[in-house]
Amino acid sequence: MTALGDSMGGFGPAQATPLWPPAPGQGLFATYVQVANLDGDTIPDVVVGRHNATDNLRVLEDLVLVAFVVTIIYTDWRFRRIPNVLTFSAMALGLAFGVAEGIPGNLFARGLADHVAGLVIGFAVAYPFYAAGGLKAGDGKYLMAVGALRGLGLLLYGAAYGALLGGLIAIGFLAARRLRTADASMGSVMKTWIPYGVALGLGTLAALALEVSGRLVGAAT
Repeated sequence: MTALGDSMGGFGPAQATPLWPPAPGQGLFATYVQVANLDGDTIPDVVVGRHNATDNLRVLEDLVLVAFVVTIIYTDWRFRRIPNVLTFSAMALGLAFGVAEGIPGNLFARGLADHVAGLVIGFAVAYPFYAAGGLKAGDGKYLMAVGALRGLGLLLYGAAYGALLGGLIAIGFLAARRLRTADASMGSVMKTWIPYGVALGLGTLAALALEVSGRLVGAAT
């Protein structure tokens, strides 16, 4: 850390002491402190803020998330599958983002801990529905990838919105099937393909839009 000066008069209008690079373990999410004479008197002023690199990293994460989600929506609707190469690549990239944000980090904030927790909770949320036959494996890996990319807050909001949208889509698909076919047995209805990946993707995009607008409480911004 740069010396703050030998006396109160040692601070000129252009002098400052930013704490950069971040201390070990803080990553790009480190807070910086600048000591400068902002108003021309003999008393130094302290300015506290965050490094711009943190905000730039979050913008990059959002762009990657949108590209990933839009691709998943397309593949699930068009081909009825969510490729492993997309989900596993997103998980690895999300954990790399977490390392860049800081180690260990904090839950529902930023850092590796939040990204790892998002991946784990994504699996925990999806597995019971997968075991019951309600979700496919690709849907579960999609949730894990979203958690790894953006952490717990956005994952949980996105999953909740996706579940609501998925329920509405399922009702529409089942109603349409019952109208189209004479076989309206429960066994036939349960075989209807439901694009839950599309619903989960739309839920994620809705949560992201609310977060960016500042209306999503509890998600890291």
